[in-house]
Amino acid sequence: MENSLVVANGAGEVQEAAKTFMGLVDEWLATPKMQNNRKPKTRETYRATLLLFSDWLSQRQIVSPTEGNLIEWLNEKNQKTGKELEPATKNLRLSAVKGFYGWLKSKFGDRVIDITKGQEGYEDSREHKRGFLLDEQMKQLMRAIDTADLRGKRKKLSKHDEMMIEIRRVRDRAIIGTLLTVGLRAVEIQRLRIKDKYHEGGAVILDVLGKGKNKRVEVKISAKTEKLIDDWLEARKKVDDVPSGEEPMFISLSNNSFGEALTPHAISVLCKFYLEAADLKSDKICCHALRHSMATNALLKGATLQQVKEQLRHEQITTSMLYVHTINKLANPCSDLIADSIFD
Repeated sequence: MENSLVVANGAGEVQEAAKTFMGLVDEWLATPKMQNNRKPKTRETYRATLLLFSDWLSQRQIVSPTEGNLIEWLNEKNQKTGKELEPATKNLRLSAVKGFYGWLKSKFGDRVIDITKGQEGYEDSREHKRGFLLDEQMKQLMRAIDTADLRGKRKKLSKHDEMMIEIRRVRDRAIIGTLLTVGLRAVEIQRLRIKDKYHEGGAVILDVLGKGKNKRVEVKISAKTEKLIDDWLEARKKVDDVPSGEEPMFISLSNNSFGEALTPHAISVLCKFYLEAADLKSDKICCHALRHSMATNALLKGATLQQVKEQLRHEQITTSMLYVHTINKLANPCSDLIADSIFD
C-alpha cells in the first residue's frame, strides 16, 4: 500500500481503487477500537459517508485524492435542492474521513498523505438556535413553578384537586431543577427509575440511560437537586402506592396515564408551559435550552470543557466546544471598547 486510497504505487483502474478503498474502510470499522468505542449506527453512518466519497472520486476518475478534492467534496451542493450542505452534514463527512485517515496513517505511516490535515470543522448553522438562560432567568423559571396558574378554567376545586396541583408543582420543580442543574435530555428524564439515584463516595449519583438506549452513564448531581427529587418522591406517596426502585422516577399525574413514565413530549410541553409563565419562551428557548443553560453557565462559573463534556455525555469534545463559542461571543469586548471611546 503506497497510497492512502488505492493499490500499490498509486496505480490501477478507478474501479479497483474504489474496491481497495472500501476494503480498507471495512477493515478500519472492524478494528477493536471502532467496535468498542462507536455504536453500530455510527459505524454504519461512517461507512455510508465514506462510500459517498469513494463514489464521488470514482465519478471524477480520481485515484489519489488531494486536500483540494476533499474540500471540493465537503463543499459541494445538494444535488436535489442546489443548496449548500448543512454544516452538520459537512462535519459528519469530515469526521468520517478524518477518522479513516488517522487509522491509515497509523497503519501505513509516511506512505499515506493525510488529506484532512489542517481541516477544521464547520460552524454549525444551528448555533443561533442554541438559546440558554442565565442565572437570574433560571431563578425566574423556578419561581414561575410556584406561581403559575394550574387551575385553568376551573373556578372551584375539591380538596383532592388542590392537593394534586401542589403535588404537580413539587414534581415539576424536581424535573426542571434536574434539567437545569444536570443537563439531562427529556428522553433521559423519561428513562430514569427511582433506583437510578444513589450515593457513592459521599456524592449523589444518577445512573442515566442515554439517548442511544444502549449505554448507561453515571453523573454527579448536587445535594440541592437531590432534595428536589426526594421532595417529589415523598409527595408522590400521597397518591401512589409506595413505589419500588424499578418504577419510573417521574410519572404522569393525569387520569388517563397516571403512574406511567412522562413522555419526552409531555416533558417538553411542561417546560414550555413554565417558560411561558416566566415570560422566557422564545424561538431559541425551549426544553432542550435548559440543557444548554447548564453547560453555558457551568463554563461561565469555571467548569472545564472536559468536565462539561463528561456531564453532558458527549462522545466528542468538539460537540462541547460549541458552548465555548457562546462564551467567547458573550465575552467579546470589541464593541464596548469602541463605543466607550466615541460615545459620551
